[in-house]
Amino acid sequence: MAGPLTGKTVVELCDDLPGAFAGMLLADMGATVIRVETEHTRRLGMLVESGMWERGKQSLALAATHLKAPEVLDRLLRSADVILESRVDSPQIVEASQIQKALQAHPGIVHCLLLAFPQGSAFSHLPGRDGMVGAASGMMHELGFGGPPQRLQVPLASHATGLLAAYGVVAALLEAQRTGRGRRVQVSAYEAALMLQGSNLIAFPGIRHQGGRGPQGTAPRRGCTSARRAGWCFR
Repeated sequence: MAGPLTGKTVVELCDDLPGAFAGMLLADMGATVIRVETEHTRRLGMLVESGMWERGKQSLALAATHLKAPEVLDRLLRSADVILESRVDSPQIVEASQIQKALQAHPGIVHCLLLAFPQGSAFSHLPGRDGMVGAASGMMHELGFGGPPQRLQVPLASHATGLLAAYGVVAALLEAQRTGRGRRVQVSAYEAALMLQGSNLIAFPGIRHQGGRGPQGTAPRRGCTSARRAGWCFR
């Protein structure tokens, strides 16, 4: 049975779990996902569990040193509806100038970029495995329940990053159908990890609630009236 993204082509330039997971979700929705592999992008494929992340995809092995490699890649990028690029825990597979060239030639292409940390931040140039992002975002502290930080064996931040990327791509494709123009979708693993901890961060031990009622935290949980009386206001 055809999926909602049948007829859409996604070129996957990823060599880490967040990007591969996002590509898998898009393939599950019917998109034709073409994973580009070079001699530098075989690390993920060597992992035993990588089989599930490559579900439903096609693969193109490209020798970067071949004379026709740039031409083949350029033709592939120009034919895409979505360029999915991840630099969360892997080096850049394709030169930024080549991607930009394809975007300029076809303004309707959606470019999804996954990073470890938000672009423009002090750590934006750094890669980040799930454990590093979990430590930086405070997730390990939360899992320690007051004791030493604990690492969760399930890579939640990586999966959340891939999920948000796929969500953003679908929204951008819907917009492109209406406007004829694609957009850039950017997701960072750090922000995805913070999103997962939303309620925990709001309730982080800090200021005691008015009257001492309820758990300690930086926001009241006793309704709007108490919030207004206590001066809590989020704008």
